[in-house]
Amino acid sequence: MSLVTIIYTYCGFYGYITFGSAVQGSVTLNLPDTTVNLVVKILLVFVVFFGNVLQMYVIIEMLWPKLKEKMEVRKCRSVTVLLLEYLFRVAVVCFASELFYRHSQLLNAAYIF
Repeated sequence: MSLVTIIYTYCGFYGYITFGSAVQGSVTLNLPDTTVNLVVKILLVFVVFFGNVLQMYVIIEMLWPKLKEKMEVRKCRSVTVLLLEYLFRVAVVCFASELFYRHSQLLNAAYIF
């Protein structure tokens, strides 16, 4: 995750150096409409999607086995365990999305003042 942060910081810094104060919300919006830049924009969608999936995978692989052990002690059925695993995965993603939303709202409020 540190590597991802370093790469995004690098891209943001050099994007600002390149475009100056005319930089838009995403550096890719400043790129001209060429075939290569279109491919870069499409690949960025995949990077964001799969980056999120990989980060959630690590969190779930750390937390789920402990919860599953507790369910095995209670002798839950396998269908129940599977259903609860999916609900846990959805809850982790919703929690991460809510954190992102709240953080962005705080940043927007800070810019008003």
